[in-house]
This record gives sequence, C-alpha cells and structure tokens, in this order.
Amino acid sequence: MALAQFKPSQVLEALVAAIKARRNILIVGQPGIGKTALVALAARMVGALIILSHPATEDPTDIKGFPCILNGQACFVPFGQLKAAIEASTLTVWFLDDLGQATPAMQSAYMQVIWGGRIGSHTISDKVTFVAATNDRKHKANVQPMIEPLKSRFTSTFEMVADFEEWRPWAIENGFSPILLAFLKARPDLFSAFSPTADFDGSPTPRTWEHFASILQWDLTPATRKGLLEGAVGQGAAGEFLTFERMYGSLVEVDALLKNGNHGTLPTNQPDRLWAIACAMAHRVDAKSMPNLGIVANRLFDAGCGEYATLLVRDTVRRHPELQETATYAKLVTGEYGKYLSGQAA
Repeated sequence: MALAQFKPSQVLEALVAAIKARRNILIVGQPGIGKTALVALAARMVGALIILSHPATEDPTDIKGFPCILNGQACFVPFGQLKAAIEASTLTVWFLDDLGQATPAMQSAYMQVIWGGRIGSHTISDKVTFVAATNDRKHKANVQPMIEPLKSRFTSTFEMVADFEEWRPWAIENGFSPILLAFLKARPDLFSAFSPTADFDGSPTPRTWEHFASILQWDLTPATRKGLLEGAVGQGAAGEFLTFERMYGSLVEVDALLKNGNHGTLPTNQPDRLWAIACAMAHRVDAKSMPNLGIVANRLFDAGCGEYATLLVRDTVRRHPELQETATYAKLVTGEYGKYLSGQAA
C-alpha cells in the first residue's frame, strides 16, 4: 500500500505536532527534496535543539557508548549524540538522517533507543523525540530493507513530495533569478523530475535547482556556464531553460510596459510569454513604475487572465515589500480584483 503523500507545508505541520507530543516520525522522499531542511525548521519553530546522526556511517557499538573500566567495573560511557540525548533538559529532536542506508545491524541497534528509550544501563531523556528521514529503495540511494521492528517504532510514516508553489515564495525571498522562476512556473513538470541513474547525470530536484540558481549568478563564459548548468540538473532540463532564457531576453516590451502600462498588446494567448512578462516586471518594478504595473495587472484581469495578474502583484510585493505602501497597491487589493488576490473570488 502506498504511503500518504505530504507537501512541505503538511510535513511541517506533522513534524511540529509530533515533536510537541514527543512522538516519533519517519519521512520518506526522493533525494534533494528538502527533508533535512524541514526537520531543522520544525525544530526551530517549537524551540527544540537538534541532535544529528547519520546511522549509515556509524557502527552498532557506537550507540552503546565507549567501553571502559570505572571503579573496577566494566561499563559503557556515553559520548557524543548519546550523551547529549541522555542529558537533554529541554525539548530535543534526535534526527536520524538517511536512516534507510544504515545496515540491518545498525537499524537493530537503534530499535530500543527509539521506542524504549534505553540502551544498556542508560536512559534517554523524556525530552527527546526521534525523527528519521530516508530515501526509497527505488531511488537507487543504497537504501537497505528496513527491518519491521524498527518501522513499527515510528508513530507514523509518510512520503514527502515536492510542490513548486510552496517552494516559490522561499526562492523569491532568497533572490533566485526571475527567469528561473518564470521557467519553472511554465514547466512545473521539471521542478522535481528525479531520475535515478548509475551514471553521473544530474536530475532536476529542488536541491539541484538551488545549485542551478547559484550558477546563474556566476561570471562565466557561455560554454562553461552551459556545461555547469547541465551538470546541475541534467542536459535536457538545462537546455530547455537556456531556450526559455533566450525568449525571456527578447521581451523588450517589459521595460516599455513599466514606462507605459498601456503599451502594446499583451500576449494573452501565449502563457509562457505572460509568465515571463509578469515575472520580469515584478523583478524590475520600483516605486516610480508601480502605477504602470497596476495598469498592466488590471489589463490582465479585464482580459480574463486573473491568474497572471495575481502572479504579477504577489511576486512584486514578495520581492519589494515596501511597495505595499503605495497607492497603486492599495487600489489593487480593494474591490473585485482584491477578492481575486485574496483567493475569495468565485
């Protein structure tokens, strides 16, 4: 039976609730989808500390502690993550990253720790919650079969899936290229198109698009730039982006529209060009040109292209929050168009 699929916002909701309730969670998802980042964010949201472990690189004896003689008695002295978990006095998340890559012996070593809270003579603090993340076996990430007693020690297991619309605001806030965002909006199928391979080809994932965005900011010759972009997300996705980029660069009407919102005819029957125009205008607008952006937004709305008008206005205030103080924005968020922006329109 397939696991329930959760978007990032649902993963975050589940993690926050589970950590507060001191219940253990296992997240399954493809490489590069942001599992680790969401666990860290959930911990910050509830004010929890994080203990990070990579069971795939550990030995079963590590979890028991360091063997030594104390007062003439043989014992295991806890150190590292185990010591931190025993001594935890505040809410703490013990995050087992890439748990599925751990050997069966290592999985067995963690069983009693995760559920019983004990290892040998040591007791884990009741402030500790276990969260684990793993790839699926179909992802060719050297994932081992997970032993049933370990799986059953997690309160729930679900699959995390990528969602471009939830990723987009974060990308805008982090200064990603508007061209890249326009491209991914036009080709959402390429946002997360992970294809496992034994070769060194890259695949489009949220993580590799983040790498891609970084490369776009580098000062490179065209040939080197093309090769690095292909190395990030694969030849096919990079080639499609470069074609889109050339089209985007030809949108001379964007500057004209920012000077005169009534300029020319909007390509209302060409979705790719509308996305590109909206993203470019939102990136380049300033307080002086904001009234013309408002004219364009209303033109799009009147032409039955409300989703593009909404994209234009929302991207504008995400990139330039100060423009929410303008008279143009105040007019846009009132009346019928305001209902569309807020999602209340029928």
